[in-house]
Amino acid sequence: RPQDKQLVYYWDVLDENDFGVMQRNGVNDYLQWFLNACLMGDWGYSFDEAVKMMSSSGDEDYEMTGLEPGTKYHVIAVGINSEAYATTDVVSKEFTTMPAVASDNTFRITLSEVGHTDATVTVKTANDDPYFLDISPEGMGEGLSDSEYARYLIDHYTSWGGLSERCHAGDSRVTSAGMDEVLKPGWKYEVVVFGYQDGMITTDVTRIPMETLSGGDPAACGFAFDYTLGAYTYSRFVTTPTDPMAVYISDVIEENAYQQYLSYYGGDPEKAMDEVLKSMIDYYAPDFRSRVETIEVLAQVGTSDFQINLAPDTEYRMWAVCVDQYGNPVAPYVVGEPFRSLKQEPSSAGIELKECRWYDGDELYKADPQTFASARGYAGGDGRRGEGPDRDADYLLLGREYPLRRGAG
Repeated sequence: RPQDKQLVYYWDVLDENDFGVMQRNGVNDYLQWFLNACLMGDWGYSFDEAVKMMSSSGDEDYEMTGLEPGTKYHVIAVGINSEAYATTDVVSKEFTTMPAVASDNTFRITLSEVGHTDATVTVKTANDDPYFLDISPEGMGEGLSDSEYARYLIDHYTSWGGLSERCHAGDSRVTSAGMDEVLKPGWKYEVVVFGYQDGMITTDVTRIPMETLSGGDPAACGFAFDYTLGAYTYSRFVTTPTDPMAVYISDVIEENAYQQYLSYYGGDPEKAMDEVLKSMIDYYAPDFRSRVETIEVLAQVGTSDFQINLAPDTEYRMWAVCVDQYGNPVAPYVVGEPFRSLKQEPSSAGIELKECRWYDGDELYKADPQTFASARGYAGGDGRRGEGPDRDADYLLLGREYPLRRGAG
């Protein structure tokens, strides 16, 4: 909570090692490492996007998961300018997380009412200690130990607000619908249960296999395509399978790209679309930790409805294909007829520019505190990049190790 509510600042939580490295090398070393190596290097943001994500103003609250129990950490805060260099001294506060909690709880799990898209799980417990329960596609935890997978699930559901539906205490009877989960027909799943309290995993992980009922014959499934085109807004696309239990992936492809794939594969539409499907999965894969999770997000059941922004006056096609839970096609592709997106006509709207002679953020604020309330601390009076080393030397920071990061939030 900054005393100056207009100050632009950066804050983070560092473990003892990272805090010591920052103290030895200076806060600008850490700031530029986080900017270049993490936000721009690991996550691919542009310079302006990265600085914006680092910048905070006013009071800010953040719930952080993944900290180690019984471990010392330091919360730091420092004012920054538009180049992510420090404009104030660093303020820090030390804290130590609670020691690990162990529970002697055990779980006896019974599955019932397993259908095409839902299931019921009954849990009998040895005591009333709190625990976590989820139904996850088989393979979601590939390459992870049980404890690593448990931590991954906690962080995953915390990130989008679905954790509370998966936390219980004592005997329980839980449906997949009660966890806001729509299961996919014919997929293999796991019921995952482990003790969880105050951010810590308190028991071993119990995993029970489960498989939903299969749908119809994928080879007999057809698709109806519909769309509503927008000239200056997103266009809407609706895909409806003839089999409501079919699991499929649907998307839109430019006609020119489709014809290029066809030409490359000698006019064979199945081989061409295999490459289109692979390219789509590969495009989204970096956003998820496993292929199984990628397919879980991309695959649909029932009518799908999505929006994308099309290039103007360009031909496209909709397409769909039934897939298994690893993204492999299990039926022929269905490719719609070509359609053309709308043209964009020049707007008659005008724009008025107001020129300001100042470029120094502090001077702008002095000239007009209301208009330039957020400008303080930005830009340098001499027009240079900032108070730290010049940009040509930034590559020296990329080899430094600061493993704990609060993320791009």
